[in-house]
Amino acid sequence: MTENAVQEAEFPETRIPDIKKYIRFQPGLGWAFAFSFLILALKNDLADVFYPLLYNEDGRNIFGLFYNDHSIRNIFSSYSSYYQVLPRLAGYMLHFLPVTWIPSLYCLFALSFSALAYSLFYPLLNRLFRSPWFALYSVLILTALPLASHKLVGALMYQVWNGVIILGIAAFLPLPKKLLWKSLYLFAINVLIWSHPYCILVLPVYLYRIVFQKDNRWVYVLFTFSIFVYFGLTLHHHPLNWNSLLYFPSSLLGRVVTESVVGPMNRAWFQYLEISLIFGFLMIAFVGGMIGFSWKQMKGEEKWFYALSCYFIVSTLAVALLGRDLGDYYHLINGSPRYTYLPRIIFLMMLMAALFRLYQISSIFRKVHWVLAAGVLFFNASATVLYKTDLTVGQSVRDYVAYLDQHQTDCAPGEERWFTLHRGVWQFPGTPPDWSITSNLCRH
Repeated sequence: MTENAVQEAEFPETRIPDIKKYIRFQPGLGWAFAFSFLILALKNDLADVFYPLLYNEDGRNIFGLFYNDHSIRNIFSSYSSYYQVLPRLAGYMLHFLPVTWIPSLYCLFALSFSALAYSLFYPLLNRLFRSPWFALYSVLILTALPLASHKLVGALMYQVWNGVIILGIAAFLPLPKKLLWKSLYLFAINVLIWSHPYCILVLPVYLYRIVFQKDNRWVYVLFTFSIFVYFGLTLHHHPLNWNSLLYFPSSLLGRVVTESVVGPMNRAWFQYLEISLIFGFLMIAFVGGMIGFSWKQMKGEEKWFYALSCYFIVSTLAVALLGRDLGDYYHLINGSPRYTYLPRIIFLMMLMAALFRLYQISSIFRKVHWVLAAGVLFFNASATVLYKTDLTVGQSVRDYVAYLDQHQTDCAPGEERWFTLHRGVWQFPGTPPDWSITSNLCRH
């Protein structure tokens, strides 16, 4: 044995492990959810958790309801002629915990559910474009833009709107394969169906799958049956105002398209300068041009994405208009963002897909892509005020639940001792004054 052979035997060559493969960041649904939650939380610095508002329906229709009568039957109590199972189910479960925790947990649940709705665009876009980085990037843009408000992401009752987003995305994605996950999936989808009348808009997708899909047809038959039962028990008598569709073009171009790109504050300026509709038309032309330019290179799933996205934009906006009186049109255009919340999110996803195609063309267009994306974020930065909440209102809620916790008392059978939190000066017709929260200290 030579000297070299002895050295080689005594000191065998070892491979140094590649540490990079263990620390390399891999995008995924979990990361999309974590980033979405972090961004939503930072928009208001978690103020709505530490100083919860119990905004409107959260206080009177969920907290007051379950605090006074913690009964499972209240999950199916009707509100505005339809059921809202999702927020009431969450409220029922949270009311097993100490009363001083409940308002903050309302908001934590709402933030988590909003983050889930946004993050589910990750598997959808990754499935369509086979690019996990683009899918994560799109989710971050969606979460960063002020398409919602503190009510839509931080109030429990308003999660019915994010439930519609999840319902629509789930209709595109494949079903879970394991029995346990499939059972939870069936339960969750039925809860979402029984939470908002917009579930009717997903019906064509279910019917298509029943007719043309061989596997798991019974699942979509079940969902379709659930939708029909829901409407049979709730909104079959709800009036529709067909004349309001006259405002569809201006609502689409101004409130949906323009506001999605430049934000609500700048959209108001565009509207004042009478260029909002022109800008909206140009943006639609841009997205349509990019779709037409790359149509031949698209796969079938991507074509279906654009087609169904157009369907959901038109249908969600049309339903929002049909449910409003002509006198409420100003409120729809300039007021609460929830009526155009869904079509704005869908249009933004179409815009992101068009920008992705622009990014793929050449290095020059990649620079244009980054400039456009940065411009959208810059123009929307002024609208973060939509997520700020009033700390004094939150403090009054904290004081209120602390009083309830400290003054629970033994009462005679049938005795009632009511304690009311009066808030604000605004009163909705047909409701108790000021959306006040009234709780019975004699809970039996």
